[in-house]
Amino acid sequence: MRIGFGLDVARLNVDETVTGLWSFTNVAGVLIDDINPVTPALGVLIDGVLLKAKAAFMRSLVLATDTVLGSAVAGDGFDRFEVLADGRQVWGDGAGAVDTNLYRDAANVLKTDDSLEVGGALGVASILTAEHDFKATRRLFVSGSGNVALNPVENAAVISSTVMQRRTSDGGGTFINGITGVANDLMIYYYNIGLGSITFVDESVAAVTFERVKTPNAANYVLLQDEGVWLRYDGLSLRWRLMGVI
Repeated sequence: MRIGFGLDVARLNVDETVTGLWSFTNVAGVLIDDINPVTPALGVLIDGVLLKAKAAFMRSLVLATDTVLGSAVAGDGFDRFEVLADGRQVWGDGAGAVDTNLYRDAANVLKTDDSLEVGGALGVASILTAEHDFKATRRLFVSGSGNVALNPVENAAVISSTVMQRRTSDGGGTFINGITGVANDLMIYYYNIGLGSITFVDESVAAVTFERVKTPNAANYVLLQDEGVWLRYDGLSLRWRLMGVI
């Protein structure tokens, strides 16, 4: 054992029982070369460790599944929480092996092979992808945009980033030849609160090709006052397609 700035005061090579506290006067730190377990492979039990630099590092571990940190409650047969060398975190109930995980799956992607339940609000800044069925067990809230007044002719009608598109038609009616903001599989609900009608023109040449609207039976579709329609952007045909009227 070295005390202070590398000064060798004593080196203990035998088992020793300390019944009191060791105190050091005017010592900046205590450096320990090695701590060897009394029983090989069982490790050394330390009641508490204060890390002056507030950091601990375990490098050059053999396996990615080696445990870096683990915790359990008295009486447990298994760890309740472990951090593995590859950064994976796993949890269990202490009565059996760990059964829940969280880990890096790819660049900028965290993944769990199990379930995740959120008690509060879940905010997603970009896209939420459901690879399997999506089930809403309670009410579903769908955000809407503020009201937008339309011109008599809209060759590139602008949409907001919300699902619900609230629009006021021109008093004499509005013709929509194309809609911007295209994205594959994007769905919007377009509804008219104006006195005039909104007419979706089928395959209008006045619009950019990939912003055109495809209507049923190639006939212009007229949306009357207080009516709404679902539109979905089809990335294969590069068209907005009317899905249904409510």
